[in-house]
Amino acid sequence: MIRLIKNENIPCWYELSWEKKPPAIVFRIHKDFIKNSNLSSENLDKFWLVKDLMDKFKFAEFSGDFNKDIGFNRVFKRRGEKDNFIEFLIKIPRVKKKTNETCPNCGGSGKSQYISLDRKCDFCGGTGKKYDWDALSSYAISASFTVFTSLLKYCEKDTSAAYPQLITVDTITHYDSHGGSLGGEISIPLKQYLMSLGGKYEELSEITQAMKIAYKRMLGFHRYNDADFKVSLRENGRFTADCPGNACGIYPDWYDREDQGYKFNCHNVDNPEQQITLLVGLAALHDMARKGIK
Repeated sequence: MIRLIKNENIPCWYELSWEKKPPAIVFRIHKDFIKNSNLSSENLDKFWLVKDLMDKFKFAEFSGDFNKDIGFNRVFKRRGEKDNFIEFLIKIPRVKKKTNETCPNCGGSGKSQYISLDRKCDFCGGTGKKYDWDALSSYAISASFTVFTSLLKYCEKDTSAAYPQLITVDTITHYDSHGGSLGGEISIPLKQYLMSLGGKYEELSEITQAMKIAYKRMLGFHRYNDADFKVSLRENGRFTADCPGNACGIYPDWYDREDQGYKFNCHNVDNPEQQITLLVGLAALHDMARKGIK
């Protein structure tokens, strides 16, 4: 029987958290879930999704040994155990990296190639240097989340955690449009907590700030406006978050019952950088709620 956190309270089996310095997502998995689900390195290595993503992105390796670093190219760094959770640190990568070569678009001037525009070069941000993209670093994080969140989607047997699961997340990883899509569920206690805030947007500024930090870490000067990062909350507990892109963000499903939690989905999340930015927002939301729920 499939159990959903939007319908009932279920003891926590995994969590996402946010760390500002160095900017990172913390991923915690309860040891009971690993044991009950028989998540062994041997089984994970045979998982069809691992093989599919390895073939598609040509990662160097995948590890499913929870006693070590895990994920594609081992981007989830094992940090230890606490309160029966195994904790992994996922550092936000620098995807856009400055080189010592001259920017080929502005010839090193740092100015826009369009004479009519009095602004910095769009390709180097005024540095006059060429930038390379390390796309594989963000794809490795996205693909690792895609594997693990697919396995952690449902919890058939309760863990010993004394508090409920607040958020579940599903991600996908592709090269094409909507290739960084994500969705998930907001639990009953989390929705109740959000309702208690009464639609006060100022309470959510730390979430917006976390998203900005992560996005800037990955893409540096990449052009965006502060207004591209938006978090909003309605009095009925419906939470939305946007990041740079074409109406890019996560939005609630409006068709669930008022006494339940709800599902959320996304729109125009096309790449892993956008996906990671929104995951950071959800991690920061989780931290805020875990502290605020009595």
